[in-house]
Amino acid sequence: MVREVKEELDIDLDINNCFYVGDFFKEGVEGDVIIRRCVFMKRTNKKAKDFKLLEGDGARFVDIKTARKLKFRSEMNKVLDCIENKLDCI
Repeated sequence: MVREVKEELDIDLDINNCFYVGDFFKEGVEGDVIIRRCVFMKRTNKKAKDFKLLEGDGARFVDIKTARKLKFRSEMNKVLDCIENKLDCI
């Protein structure tokens, strides 16, 4: 995760300053592959315009309410629920 954040957003991330949200699992199409997503949060004072995207087609920063209106795969709702429940903890 630390390497990916550095490569994609040029942010030096200290895992010790991140807040663990949870692990989320989904079986693959044939049931022979399990996808594991480990989700962490980090509070920042940066504005969306301050982030520099180095990889990928684009990024968009939204609040939880707006994220719930976007079209994600169904398992993303579980992730959003956990994030919303933990926001007061960080």
